[in-house]
Amino acid sequence: MESSQAGLTIVKNHPKQISNSNELHTLWLRIEKHQKRNLNYAKKLKNTYDFFQAVALEKELEFANCIIMQVKHLAGFILRKSLSNTEREHLIQWIDEDLAYLQSHPFVDQVSVNQAITYVNEQHKGYLKEHPQEIDESEIHALRRQLDEEFNGLFDLNDDQLRELLMDPEKIVEHIAKLQDEFQSKNHQDSHDEDAIFEESFGGFDEGEHAWTNGSERLNNKLDKLFKSSQLNKMYKRVASKLHPDKGVDDEDRVQKHSQMQALSEAKKNNDGYTILKLYLTYFNDTELDGDTLANLKPMLEAKIQKLNQEYRTLQYGDDMASLVWQNFKQRTIKKTEQAIEQHATKLHFDCDEMRQFIATHTTVKAIKSKLKSRMKLNNMFFIDELEKQLQNGGFYFE
Repeated sequence: MESSQAGLTIVKNHPKQISNSNELHTLWLRIEKHQKRNLNYAKKLKNTYDFFQAVALEKELEFANCIIMQVKHLAGFILRKSLSNTEREHLIQWIDEDLAYLQSHPFVDQVSVNQAITYVNEQHKGYLKEHPQEIDESEIHALRRQLDEEFNGLFDLNDDQLRELLMDPEKIVEHIAKLQDEFQSKNHQDSHDEDAIFEESFGGFDEGEHAWTNGSERLNNKLDKLFKSSQLNKMYKRVASKLHPDKGVDDEDRVQKHSQMQALSEAKKNNDGYTILKLYLTYFNDTELDGDTLANLKPMLEAKIQKLNQEYRTLQYGDDMASLVWQNFKQRTIKKTEQAIEQHATKLHFDCDEMRQFIATHTTVKAIKSKLKSRMKLNNMFFIDELEKQLQNGGFYFE
């Protein structure tokens, strides 16, 4: 007497097999559920990204180009002598904020950004050359303390070197790049040395005599055992025989069988037992699996579920363009998500028009000074507002 569970024919009077079959049935249903979930989520991401490309991508690029134009326009005033030190500092801060946005922008042409950065640095160097500044001891100590805090004491520079960095901030970037290269080289050597020590200490262990292995290795051992089993080989051979192109009833069927045969061959090559089993159950409903095969199928299906869950997390929190767009605009419904993208595109276009208007109307130092004054006033208002919030929440906490 036989009963079928999820396409598996189980011989009764073997309790272990019946128990395993119930577990396999549950795992199989979970896999199908997770596959459908992932497929739907991936489709939602793709559709949202396609909509974003059609509606907002051009506006994103337009907006980035407007910021680049604004950066270059503002940088042209760095050398103006009639700006006060406070105004010039705020002007440079404004430029730095725009450049930081551009450098983190996923769609902007970084070549254009680098050209803007080069232009800004040239203007800044020109100003420092015309107005050499005296660097006092407090500034040197402040820079040393900041570098020590941020880079754990890796900067070993004397006062003259620090003074030179203060005069030319680009050299800080060059020095950091040099330190990073040295640090990576040292880490690579340390890792090589640690591997050598580990091999010397533990390399002599005989795996046949010592069961020193983690959960992942145990799972791989079970899967290896499964793929070496005659049962799975038989399943593979039967499916391969079924998928022979000569057995196709028409051209469409032959094309489908050819595609499935490629998938089967790839599964065999990659030890993908799940695909082999799935293709097997597509064509056969009368299989009888022995107890060892059933026991080894369970970790295979569990591993498949883990992989599907990992794929789902990658879809949710990935750093590819489609995932980033979804993370930024997702709403409760697709319609609301699309509305959010449309509103974003409209705002980008409006902001870009404002920047063009600003560039066209602020061509004199007087106009720039007026704009800087209003920005500094807004910043002060923001600071006061934040201060009031902190005081309302119980004040500041000092360690």
